[in-house]
Amino acid sequence: MYCVEFPTELHRGLGSVAARDCSFKKEAQYKAYLYLDEAHSIEADPSDYNVMVGTFTKSFGAAGGYTAGNKDLVDFLRTHSHSSVYVTSMSPPVAKQIVRAMKCTMGQDGRIVDYIDGEGDWSPWSICSVTCGNGNQKRTRSCGYACTATESRTCDMPSCPGIEDTFRTAATEVGLLAGTDDFNATELFGVDTDSCERWMNCKSEFLKKYMLKVSNDLPSCPCTYPTEVAYNTADIYDHGMGTDFRWKDASGPKEKLEIYKPTARYCIRSMLTLVSTTLAVQHCCYDDSMKLITRGKGAGAPNLISTEFSADLHYKVDILPWIICKGDWSRYNEVRPPNNGQKCVENPLEEDYYKQFQEAREF
Repeated sequence: MYCVEFPTELHRGLGSVAARDCSFKKEAQYKAYLYLDEAHSIEADPSDYNVMVGTFTKSFGAAGGYTAGNKDLVDFLRTHSHSSVYVTSMSPPVAKQIVRAMKCTMGQDGRIVDYIDGEGDWSPWSICSVTCGNGNQKRTRSCGYACTATESRTCDMPSCPGIEDTFRTAATEVGLLAGTDDFNATELFGVDTDSCERWMNCKSEFLKKYMLKVSNDLPSCPCTYPTEVAYNTADIYDHGMGTDFRWKDASGPKEKLEIYKPTARYCIRSMLTLVSTTLAVQHCCYDDSMKLITRGKGAGAPNLISTEFSADLHYKVDILPWIICKGDWSRYNEVRPPNNGQKCVENPLEEDYYKQFQEAREF
């Protein structure tokens, strides 16, 4: 094995590739493994070496170090080396600092950075991400080996036609979905009337038009639970609509899935966009295997009023009907059919679905 330690004098700051020396020729000449101790930087090309070791205490500003090589080597070291067996693991704050330093070096930390000693010129600004409303632009430049700096700025385009009118009209007329100003929820529980039947038969021209817009506006439910939304909102491409839609998790305690979506383990909800023509969002629920529930008591259904717009109206329009139907999802889903626009496998299976249907009617 031929060992190389690059002295500090070879390095002139992060982002430049260290000069090659005769060690590469000796490696080939003697058929030796090339072992690099990169003690002062993070500049070498890993493809040139069989084994690399380095420190996290200098360029990374953290603690500890690393050994890099092929999988067989790394697996052997993990199971046989003294440090892996007897030394404590790296603390989470130190590991976080190392990851952050790597992202900063590679220009992937999302900051607007102007590198004084950058190597390349800025590219032209990209076109605005939207054709109307508020968007953003980006530009990039090289900041050294394996490093790309990214800069972003906002761009204000002319207001989207009809957006203000759409939301103003929806906000005004949405009372038709929840009832008039003298709407009294307790009246729906009268002994002499079937409250759910009254709700199912409640029709209006506005509601018909609104439901048509909803069906054309909303994305389809993904066939499996998108794990990227578990901790943050995420953009998911909808092939049917040909665009991205932003989704967020809807499985928290406030959702009360055990009551409103029994058998569902996870749920997600789409978010309003600038091109939305309604205040509705898609609602999708998944079982323990993260498969879309396409029917039955655990299936999600479109929310006619997004919680982003009004939690109170969402309750009146989307939650209260479930309550007045006393959890009879079979009737609720007649009016609000679950979405399966991607033709996912029917879930639950026919036998389980039939049992749920019988239970709902008997209850």
